[in-house]
Amino acid sequence: LAVIPAAGLGTRMLEQAVAGAKELVQVAGKSMLQRTIDEAHAAGVQDVVVVTAPDKPAIAAALSEQISDGSVRLVEQPQPRGLVEALLRARMESGTDESSMRIEDMTQSSNFDAEGGRLPTVVVLLPDNMFPDHPCPIAQVLAAHSVHAGTIIGVIEVQPGWGELLRDTGRCSEVKEEDGVLRIGGIASKRDRPFPLGDATEPRWRTTGRAVLDADFWRLVEGWDWGEGEMDDAPLLNHLADRGALRGAPIPGRFYDVGLPAGLVAARAALI
Repeated sequence: LAVIPAAGLGTRMLEQAVAGAKELVQVAGKSMLQRTIDEAHAAGVQDVVVVTAPDKPAIAAALSEQISDGSVRLVEQPQPRGLVEALLRARMESGTDESSMRIEDMTQSSNFDAEGGRLPTVVVLLPDNMFPDHPCPIAQVLAAHSVHAGTIIGVIEVQPGWGELLRDTGRCSEVKEEDGVLRIGGIASKRDRPFPLGDATEPRWRTTGRAVLDADFWRLVEGWDWGEGEMDDAPLLNHLADRGALRGAPIPGRFYDVGLPAGLVAARAALI
């Protein structure tokens, strides 16, 4: 199951958004959403769910043919409660969980049975990330997952020349090489500043919006105290990192955050 979250508010891209959907902005004649769907299919993942919002009808319109032929399914996230809630809704739609379950039910341990195989592997692709030098980044993460059990996230080593356009979010700490992947000791909190390229003491590895979330991730979802707030994945990934159970698959080449106006301009220039 591949899940493409597309229900976010996208407040940084209001001027560039197409009919209210930043995911429909085009780079080299193709929307970022379509590029992400094509990436999942190219990696051999045919079950693709796009999570959208009620106020983004343009996404359903843009994907109408693919929805009709079954190559993409759409599920709505009524309120933007975070990535984890979007993934849970996609799981319910996919049939990996009982269709009658509510989101609230799915975060209770009685609805999870690791021995019974009801904790699926979910491939996550965010549609506002651009890799102009790599034909299929998620394939790199899936290849690492086929060798190393557990949750694996795609990471990029930020370099001068394009890294200046990134914000300081998703920065990995205590990174150690291990059998072709990286063991990640933690993910730093977001900071309202550019990525710290000039500081040699700061690690340059950063998350990329590509991940394979395995049973260990879903067991954490099961017992986490979510309250009424946002269901964000960062605390869960940091918990895995604290246990030495979070690995990163390096993705070579440049990386642009197309969810930022400057990143969109750079991505378009890179593919001219």
